[in-house]
Amino acid sequence: MDHWLAVGSIRPDRALLSTELDGGVVLLSVDRGRYYALDAVASAVWRRLDPEPAAETLIAGVIADFQGDPERIRGDVLALLSRWLSEGLVRVEA
Repeated sequence: MDHWLAVGSIRPDRALLSTELDGGVVLLSVDRGRYYALDAVASAVWRRLDPEPAAETLIAGVIADFQGDPERIRGDVLALLSRWLSEGLVRVEA
């Protein structure tokens, strides 16, 4: 289990700008000079960041929203959150 799962809630970095575009979410990191166009699944995960859920709560919600193997969905969401953490798009707060 990833150590940050039990730490607290996950929230978007406050410096990010986000908007809905064609049914998906687009993020702009002014600090990094990068933008991110999220696919449908990543957009669904991003939308679940409000209000700043615990990781397990977020994962349970995504599993409920999508058909498929719950363990695979869980792994995919964890991988996505880990990537977002490493890129500074989200933060984990106690």
